Amino acid sequence: MRGRRTIWIVSTISITVATIAGFWAFNQYGPDLLEIRSKMLVGFNAINCGSVPIAGNPKRPTDCALAAEDAGKSFRVRYEIRGYDSEVAVSITRDPAGKV
Repeated sequence: MRGRRTIWIVSTISITVATIAGFWAFNQYGPDLLEIRSKMLVGFNAINCGSVPIAGNPKRPTDCALAAEDAGKSFRVRYEIRGYDSEVAVSITRDPAGKV
């Protein structure tokens, strides 16, 4: 009986760790925490204006976000930024209630 309980506990811990790791995945392994959180904030019907890579042209995603804001629709846009010693990202969102 003790062996079964140990296997169950180890299995439960493994599943929990795998779930947490799935939420914190990044880069080519899937969406990062900023991407997940911004999707949660805006909902399923929001406009995805895209992402601006480092040194990329922000015109199209920014125009999309401004047009969505003018139309009163929820949206999300992401800007990748090169910091002094790291690369970071900022996401601007508008939720269905109109909060930016």
